Amino acid sequence: MIWFLGRVGAESDDGWRKFVIPFIREAWPNERRYRTIGTNGAWLWLLCDTGDAFPDVLNAVRKHLGAIDGHRALLDRMKPLGKRFPRQTLDLLDRVVPDEVGVVPYGLSTVLDLLIEVEPALTGDIRYSRLHRLAARE
Repeated sequence: MIWFLGRVGAESDDGWRKFVIPFIREAWPNERRYRTIGTNGAWLWLLCDTGDAFPDVLNAVRKHLGAIDGHRALLDRMKPLGKRFPRQTLDLLDRVVPDEVGVVPYGLSTVLDLLIEVEPALTGDIRYSRLHRLAARE
């Protein structure tokens, strides 16, 4: 279903704002049991395809996000978002990378470096500090 939402958002004229965001806010189940590693990965994949609508879609999806599997995280896909929306990208990373991660998502340090390159003030953000400590284990 998340894959389908991504197609609707990407292929419809202003589909993210007209169809996808309202559907997520009004119809997507809020129960915790629907927040699995699989759905979290699917949300991450979807968010990487949102372009200009990224901040708005992230706001809609935020409460449905949880930890991702470090083995399957495709953080390289976040680079374009990080260049355009460094604060929101940091927020997303903070939501999907847990403290007790078994495997640090590959590419975490690269994305964090990019965020700091774009917006150096983020080094003072507690979320950045936490993620930076985790990335040092990569």
